[in-house]
Amino acid sequence: MQADLRQNLRADSGKPLAFHQLIRIDDTRWYWYQRYHHLLVDGFSFPAITRQIAAIYRAWQSDAPTPESPFTPFADVVEEYQRYRQSEAWQRDGAFWAQQRRELPPPASMSAAPLPGRSASADILRMKLSAPAGAFRQLAAHMPEIPRADLALALVTLWLGRLCGRMDYAAGFIFMRRMGSAALTATGPVLNVLPLAVNLHATEDLPTLAKRLCGAVKEDAPPPALRRRTDCTR
Repeated sequence: MQADLRQNLRADSGKPLAFHQLIRIDDTRWYWYQRYHHLLVDGFSFPAITRQIAAIYRAWQSDAPTPESPFTPFADVVEEYQRYRQSEAWQRDGAFWAQQRRELPPPASMSAAPLPGRSASADILRMKLSAPAGAFRQLAAHMPEIPRADLALALVTLWLGRLCGRMDYAAGFIFMRRMGSAALTATGPVLNVLPLAVNLHATEDLPTLAKRLCGAVKEDAPPPALRRRTDCTR
């Protein structure tokens, strides 16, 4: 494992960007070693890979045949997307998002300088929010009717609003786009970063905000685009 990690494993190294190995130490002890480049997985594919490794582990424990891979080539996802780019839906969705962009409030920013007219930058500003261990779990337990992903989205929007001192702003959020597509059985990352208009109300409680934001995500796109682009409960 150490020898594997000591290699040059950058994306352009020419080395395999993923490696999994189940190592049997004795009759009751196993090691699972996995290494992958972040370009190859997302939040959907990681647990899918984990389930497959677990299935292989159970099979090997009982000397059963290795289960076949349930995954399809990522090339199928690329081909599907290329067909979409040539379809009327692409033009229709493009017009929809152009209109959405015109209606968005100014983007969230922690800079005192105005955003318009500033040159693009690749600079990354990282802010970390610390909380007591188990705090989110306890908060979610008091709101069982709110999916945890929706609750997390509401908390993030409140935090961003406080950081930039604004009640109305736009921000980009990552959404899964695997619904009804070839990507449901592929392991590569299939994501969209979509702009979301955030409007915070001083008198609104957290569950209401979470429900409203989830509703805004669902209404942000017409049904065909919604199926491709959003899933606010993931």
